[in-house]
Amino acid sequence: MRIKTFLLVTGIVFLIVIAALVAVFIVTAQEGAKSRENRGNATSIIRSLQSLSVLTTEYAAYREERPAYQIQQIQAALAEMLDQASFDGAEEQAILASLTGQNDKFRSDFEYLVKLCGQDAQNGSVQQAELTERVKSRLQLDIELMAGDAIRLSDIFGNRVAVTQTVTAVILGIALLMLIALGVILFVVAWRRMLVPLLQLQKGTQLIAEGKLDFRVGIASHDEIGELAANFNTMAGRLKYSYSELEKSRDDLEIKVQERTAELQRTAKELHRSNMELQQFAYVASHDLQEPLRTISSFLQLIEKRYADSVGGEAREFIGFSVAAANRLQEMIRALLEYSRVQSSGRTFAVVKTQAVLNEAIGNLSKAIEESGASITADPLPQIYGDGGQLVRLFQNLLANAIKFRGSQPPVIHVSFEKKQGESLFCVQDNGIGMDQKYADRVFTIFQRLHGRDMPGIGIGLAVCKRIVERHGGRIWVESETGKGARFCFTIPLRGGN
Repeated sequence: MRIKTFLLVTGIVFLIVIAALVAVFIVTAQEGAKSRENRGNATSIIRSLQSLSVLTTEYAAYREERPAYQIQQIQAALAEMLDQASFDGAEEQAILASLTGQNDKFRSDFEYLVKLCGQDAQNGSVQQAELTERVKSRLQLDIELMAGDAIRLSDIFGNRVAVTQTVTAVILGIALLMLIALGVILFVVAWRRMLVPLLQLQKGTQLIAEGKLDFRVGIASHDEIGELAANFNTMAGRLKYSYSELEKSRDDLEIKVQERTAELQRTAKELHRSNMELQQFAYVASHDLQEPLRTISSFLQLIEKRYADSVGGEAREFIGFSVAAANRLQEMIRALLEYSRVQSSGRTFAVVKTQAVLNEAIGNLSKAIEESGASITADPLPQIYGDGGQLVRLFQNLLANAIKFRGSQPPVIHVSFEKKQGESLFCVQDNGIGMDQKYADRVFTIFQRLHGRDMPGIGIGLAVCKRIVERHGGRIWVESETGKGARFCFTIPLRGGN
């Protein structure tokens, strides 16, 4: 039997038994209440008869109207009580009929006594007095007979009350025993069919968690626990198969990772060697190229000085173009050398006070600031983690760029700071000539210029800024609109960089 069906049947049987016991209890309780009420009525009859006995003796002795009136009232109430009484048993009905007859006889005898007492008061004969005494004796006998019947009724109903109480106690005892028995049965069934299998399943899950995937639960019941055990065994089998496949895939993956790691290591070594050779080449090339350029520039300037009078104006112009080109090429080589040294010549990162970095950059640009009349302000700046020398160059290039591309008004530059999640955001805002936003990426490319040769410089400053920011693990971008200034922003991680 399935556990659900067993619990349902057990619940139905339990409810039926409880309903039967409750019905019996209610019937017994009603019978007990009726018996107690009837016993109370019998007791009231006995007390009324006691009052009648006392009042009858008092009336016979003194012949007053008060006791006679009280006797009539009690007798009428007693008659009404007997008329309203309803008993089920034959014995109780016979006693009730006897009480009713005795009460009617008492009423007739008392009326006769009242009549005799009135005649005795007029005649005063001995015969009349004897008749009065006999009637008085009959009244006492009527009272005694009714009292005996009332006592019998009280005893009968008292016994019934006791029986009802006994039956009630027995019913409660049976109900308690049934509840205990049902609890024991449920406990035994729950222990054997639910708790013990669940403990086995718990042990199985613990063993599976420990990696013992060969364990299986030996539960063969055809209930919900049995289905759960079967599903558990199926799950364990599939888990073992999946684990085996995973082990196989992991072994294959480890082999591939090892091969890929070895390949990446070789590639990294080759890339490192290539970068070192490229940096060395850039350094050597730029260093070696500067010497012949200086020689060419020097000889051209010497020719211009010595033979200025013997050559024509066009020749002197050609010589001037050649000298300017040689100087420009020499400047580009120096810029290329500086660009290549951002990665190779950087210092170890440390805690840097950004305010001190900005102050040093402003000091390096003091002549340009004075000549342009620039005004530079800044928010309170934090400490960051980076290369202090390169950060000075970063701020210096951005400030120089703002001063260089100024408008008709003196430059107004503000350096702002905002702490973001995991990084510091710096922005350099100016009121210069600005640019079209579509060139926002182009300005960070080496040797790229937006304003032609009419502006000084060779297009290396912002490219160096981007390289410095990237070495620190951050990003740099520009927000600008033609004629409305530019806003260069960059981020520096709170802890990081290359």
